[in-house]
Amino acid sequence: MCDPNGIGCGVSSGGYGQTPTPGSGGTTAATPTPATAASTPTPANTPTPVPTPTQSFAGPTQITNGDFETGTYEGWTPNDIAFGTAPSSITQANSQGLYYDSPYTGFSGNYAASSWIPTHDPRSTGTLTSDEFYIANDYLQFRAIGMNNDQLYVKLVVDGEEAMRIQMDNPGSSFQAVAVDVSAWKGEPAVIVIVDESPSRPTGYIEVDDFLMTDTPDTTPLQTGGTGSEGAHIVPPN
Repeated sequence: MCDPNGIGCGVSSGGYGQTPTPGSGGTTAATPTPATAASTPTPANTPTPVPTPTQSFAGPTQITNGDFETGTYEGWTPNDIAFGTAPSSITQANSQGLYYDSPYTGFSGNYAASSWIPTHDPRSTGTLTSDEFYIANDYLQFRAIGMNNDQLYVKLVVDGEEAMRIQMDNPGSSFQAVAVDVSAWKGEPAVIVIVDESPSRPTGYIEVDDFLMTDTPDTTPLQTGGTGSEGAHIVPPN
């Protein structure tokens, strides 16, 4: 039996008996459309790094046996008698008193090229020439002893032409570090020639060691027309 007011009879009376739909006024609310997600920006194309080209050389870029520590002239060619047939043992020279006026200092290792020790005759002459190498660094450095004498020098020959001449001003028995800027000849083939052309002066000899190509020299490089390293200077090539 229905309630006189229609309650519970399944008869709608003013909305009674009807399950209200969420939303205002009984009207079905529209389900909100989800906001469209912001698009992820496409990353800009990152340029592929281009490797710095490495210059290739047709031969070695270091001076073979530049410190003479093989105990031989491997990588070098002696001419005439001044430098002997092999490097000289500096430690042996010191222990046996074979130096010119006082024991050697300023050297590293055991061996060096000397135009004094092999013959003990400052009048002996000759040259010592390195094998060819390619200049790939900014500086050439070495250690040397020698009197200020235009017949005693180290020269750099580039592509067959004398490019630089270094004359010592360092008599005695202390090896001095020398560095020269060779960056102008990068990529070129070169040789080093140690020269003793002094046949008469009483201290006409030169001694050298530790030839090395480097970008970070151990001493202040020489300047053309002046001095940089102690005991050496650049003279015009012949």
